[in-house]
Amino acid sequence: MRIQTALLCDAANVREGLLNILSGLVTRVYRDKLPAPLSVSLALVFELEQGEVELPHEVTVQVNDPRTTAIARIVAGFQAKRANLGYEPGEKAMLPFVVSLNQVGTRHYGLHRIRVRVDESDPTILSLWVQHSDERQLPSIH
Repeated sequence: MRIQTALLCDAANVREGLLNILSGLVTRVYRDKLPAPLSVSLALVFELEQGEVELPHEVTVQVNDPRTTAIARIVAGFQAKRANLGYEPGEKAMLPFVVSLNQVGTRHYGLHRIRVRVDESDPTILSLWVQHSDERQLPSIH
């Protein structure tokens, strides 16, 4: 199994096996004052071999602040039923999964790292900058 897709977004959900994403590829959030919530969701797609589909899997998400302090650790799980997927023999299963980081709060501006691990795989690491609203760069008008 591997993480095929991992991205931060404003919101996401899974409906009937489909991943719905609102404003994906978030890399920065702007906050006037801290502490403040991150207010993002983590959208994931797992790619599973046929033999991995019906096994239980554990997903661990850890959010570290710029001082490398863990400010959140979320552990979740999933298990699919082959009959519900409708895949052909030999075809890999693609399973969408969403983790809400909406209520994860931070006390520091700067680069936050989000480590995503499924089972014992190598982690996927995403970056999220928390910046003051004054740092927002508006496009120049020519």
